[in-house]
Amino acid sequence: MSRRQNRTTRTALKRNGGKLKKLSIAVTLIVTILVVLAVLWIIYHSSPGINNPGTEPTITFSIVTKNGVDPNLAVTWVITEASTPAKEFGAYSVKIYRDGIELSGSASPLLQNQTYTFSGTVKLTVTDEDSDGMLGFADRFYVSKMSGTHDWELSLIWAGNHQEIQSASWTTP
Repeated sequence: MSRRQNRTTRTALKRNGGKLKKLSIAVTLIVTILVVLAVLWIIYHSSPGINNPGTEPTITFSIVTKNGVDPNLAVTWVITEASTPAKEFGAYSVKIYRDGIELSGSASPLLQNQTYTFSGTVKLTVTDEDSDGMLGFADRFYVSKMSGTHDWELSLIWAGNHQEIQSASWTTP
C-alpha cells in the first residue's frame, strides 16, 4: 500500500470513526433508557396497594355503635372480616352521604390514623389498630360531629375499580 492510499484510509477511518462513536453513544443511551423504564415498570406493577390493587378485597363492618348526643353524635364501625392479604389504606377512599347527598370533602386516598372533615363539620377518623398500614381486622371508622335528624351512609371505595365494596348506614335522631 502506498503512502497516499495509507493516508486516505486513515482519513476515512477518522471520519467514520466519529460517526461510529456518535452512533455508539446514541445506542448506549437508548438501551439505558429502556432498562430504566423496564425496572420502573416492574417496581410499579409489583407494589401492593394502590399501584397494583389486584383482586377486589372484601371488608365486613360490625354493627354500628352509636354514642354521644346531638350535636356531637358519633358512630363507630370495627372491621370484623377482611380478605387476605390485606390491602394498604391507600388502596381505599371513603365517601359520606347525608340524606342521599354526598358530602363535600375528601378521604382519598385513605390514610391510617387520620381525621378527615366533610362539609365543614362532620369528622371521619380512621384508626389502624394493629399499626400494620393495612386496612384489616379490628381497624376502626369513627364518624362524629353530626347533628339533626338525617339518614347517613359511609361508603368504602376500592381504588382497583373505583366501586363501593362496603357501606354502612345509620340514622341520627
